[in-house]
Amino acid sequence: MSRHTEYYQKMKEQNPNYVKEHYSASVERMNDSPHLLAARRYSKQMSNAKNARNIPWNLDKEKTIQLIVESKVCSISGRPLIFKIGDPDVPSIDRKNSKLGYTKNNIQISSALVNKSKGEMTDKEFLEMCCQVVEHNGYKISKMKR
Repeated sequence: MSRHTEYYQKMKEQNPNYVKEHYSASVERMNDSPHLLAARRYSKQMSNAKNARNIPWNLDKEKTIQLIVESKVCSISGRPLIFKIGDPDVPSIDRKNSKLGYTKNNIQISSALVNKSKGEMTDKEFLEMCCQVVEHNGYKISKMKR
């Protein structure tokens, strides 16, 4: 057990509301600071990629955090990104090609909801699936020129 875990267990024994209060204050600070929230997202996604999923991670921390902070809309859907913990449209680091690791040329900032929905698909596969869903529900799609 880590010192960090031991500390929180001890504090919880002394004050059962400590962890809840500490977490709430932490979330409030992050919701007030896009930079803090971006740093948390970076650390959480890096840990998950490296430890739980064994995916190579080769991103510069400060440059990636800055990219997250500067991103205003999801790179896939165009949905506005919401810098609030727990919001489905919180920024997320998405791999363009899920067969490759996290590198500066293989990432884009997307909504967490869109990233989760996309899963292991490429952007093209995801867009094709979205079109099929829309057409199956009686809508017609025409591609607009950009």
